[in-house]
Amino acid sequence: MKPSNILSAGLLFYLLFMPLFAFLGDLKIECELSGGGDCIEYGYMQGIATAGMVFGILLSVGGAYKIRTLGKGGKKKSSGLWFAYEGDGEEPSVKYSEDGYWKLIDGDWVPTEKQMSAINSGAVVAEIKPD
Repeated sequence: MKPSNILSAGLLFYLLFMPLFAFLGDLKIECELSGGGDCIEYGYMQGIATAGMVFGILLSVGGAYKIRTLGKGGKKKSSGLWFAYEGDGEEPSVKYSEDGYWKLIDGDWVPTEKQMSAINSGAVVAEIKPD
């Protein structure tokens, strides 16, 4: 899962459960002021809303940390949320040949930028025929 998706899912959890927490708190206070008796259920519901908010905060912090570490290191110097959303342009399932000239996508070998650069520079592609 991309770091930006983790961050946005965490923010969504937090933003969904925060108004619910406040609404349930208002209902609990209203119940207690009206002398309705047993208002403990509202407290339990607030506890569930609190758990949802904490889960959202944890996801947000984890996603932000991953974005920060991706932006600081690696071969390419990348930064910001756009990098975290787009990545390096390759899916994690892409496999490369040992020499780095080919990548395997959906069962087909496709030339990489390195291969295209070599061909444009005058390299000849050898055709390998199976025996």
